[in-house]
Amino acid sequence: MTDLGVPHGRHVFPATDLDRAARMLILGDEEGHPGPGIGTPRRALVPDGAPEDRYLGPMEREDRAEGARQQVRERFRRQIPAHPGLARGGAAGRNACRARQWPGLAYHAAMTSDRTATARGAPGVVAIVPVGVLEGAKSRLGETLDAEERRDLVIGLLRTTLDATGRTPEIAETIVVTPDDEIRQLALEAGARPFRQRGQGLNRGLNEAREEAIAGGAVAILVLPIDLPLVSPGALADVLAPLHDPRRPLVVIVPDRHGRGTNALLVAPPDAIEFGFGGDSRAAHADCAREVGARLVELRDGPLALDLDTPADLLLVGGVLPEAVDAH
Repeated sequence: MTDLGVPHGRHVFPATDLDRAARMLILGDEEGHPGPGIGTPRRALVPDGAPEDRYLGPMEREDRAEGARQQVRERFRRQIPAHPGLARGGAAGRNACRARQWPGLAYHAAMTSDRTATARGAPGVVAIVPVGVLEGAKSRLGETLDAEERRDLVIGLLRTTLDATGRTPEIAETIVVTPDDEIRQLALEAGARPFRQRGQGLNRGLNEAREEAIAGGAVAILVLPIDLPLVSPGALADVLAPLHDPRRPLVVIVPDRHGRGTNALLVAPPDAIEFGFGGDSRAAHADCAREVGARLVELRDGPLALDLDTPADLLLVGGVLPEAVDAH
């Protein structure tokens, strides 16, 4: 595969080295030349011999790095040609269902090699946890819980979810994508990687996070909402188990208890299908999997089929596992 890089003066960075390229964009190079993103030489920001990160708080450092990574991604998009494999078949439905971000890169890598395998377990599995804003969260539970109780519920569910992904050996990293600063701080404290959502809507935010995961070498992503009170490392291991079969593409869907929504979605390679959350998302994801010729696995009636959206869900979960509700 051709090595695609981002030029910076005399330097060329490999396409996967986003962090190094982002650091260059922010701080300039080691010789003091200005970075093109910020325009401030390294020596103007940090005394000689001092690590630059010590002068930034965690949130400020992440904001700067994220902005710089976005600039690097934009440069990559202008340089990366579409992979020939994306055109095979030629069907309009197939092209519409396959994700367009980072054309061909993740698909080609996952179909041809497992060299990105990590020491933790399944190769390059990244969990993506989307979270909205805390203010007004879970409004459909307003008849049962007041605003403060709903806020506490969301924070508790987030912590439960990140604890589960963090203790699942097959997951190499968890990215929390959200427009909410407080959620990002909570994610950072829990050991996950916070990622600021810039676009509007769930699917757009997931696309942004998927680009980030692919740039880091992910060969599979697990989309995991936070409203699953029975989430656990064991439940997640069941979702990830089909990865041990090397056939790709692979799509694993965990439907909600009504059979309409998608409570968890595993995609390998990460750009095998487009996201279709909202409405009858289970059917949308299954249809896309079939369109691109993916191996489709659906896991029904397990612990992840229970989610918290309505007062009826709250009562049901309270009956199955009272502590899941009482703890929040």
